[in-house]
Amino acid sequence: MKYSDIKSIRLMDKKIDIFHPKKNEYINVAYFANQKYDKRTTFNYSFFDFGDLFSKLINSKSTESNIVNIFCLPESIETASNFQTIKDYSNGNEKLSLGFSKKVLNAFKDLFLDIDIHFKWTKDKYFIVPLNGGGFVINLFQLNADIILPIEAKRIPGKKIGYLGLGMNIDNSNLDKINETLTKFNGKEVNFLEVCIASGMTTIGFLIDLYIRGIKPKKIKVLTIASSIQGIKMVNMVAQDLNFNISFYTGQLIENVADFYDVSQDSIIYEDGSFVVKSPENAYKIVHKI
Repeated sequence: MKYSDIKSIRLMDKKIDIFHPKKNEYINVAYFANQKYDKRTTFNYSFFDFGDLFSKLINSKSTESNIVNIFCLPESIETASNFQTIKDYSNGNEKLSLGFSKKVLNAFKDLFLDIDIHFKWTKDKYFIVPLNGGGFVINLFQLNADIILPIEAKRIPGKKIGYLGLGMNIDNSNLDKINETLTKFNGKEVNFLEVCIASGMTTIGFLIDLYIRGIKPKKIKVLTIASSIQGIKMVNMVAQDLNFNISFYTGQLIENVADFYDVSQDSIIYEDGSFVVKSPENAYKIVHKI
């Protein structure tokens, strides 16, 4: 594996290795990935070897909801209806017609707009957006933002059971000026917009990346449709260790995390075992004829 440097930090008494590729080259993580993994294995930005940091979250449940830095949408008939639509979509309960696809996108948009009623995130200027989920969500809005930085992030199950990595890839047009872009986040309020938090791995990857590059936002706001209690607790512990000011804004808190080592879909689940949410990518492509 070619890389220009490797950095290591300790989180929760675990060693995390972070690799960065040489300029104009890629990190190939095929050596790390489980043979079942069939997605991207080359990354031009970074690769995080988390070891077994997240293993205790696999197939876990938590009912502890006394988290002080989180806002969750109040229950309402409209909110319940939107979550039912997203549940039907995420579990393939209804044929993905043009009409249903529009209904799905409207459900995603309405939930994020409901969060905006309480916390005016659509007026903010700085965003980091993981592809594919967050990228398709943010396209539903006309934002007057100064910076929207899309980053492709892939969760990679390792050859050793329970070991996980995270690869990050950035479009070359953004990669060439990434340090200049990230420097502008210093002292600003920065939003991470994601579909959901399951293990918290992607958000934690972003936090570590900012930390090792010496970037210190004034505040980080994490916006999601739904989040697991366990994932938020993990992100909170990392944010505290790295001295970041962070808050969470979500539509729904979920108690159950499924097997995100074996299942590529974002694995927060209801008590009946059904998925809570998945990327709106398929619905978006049907509506916009991509």
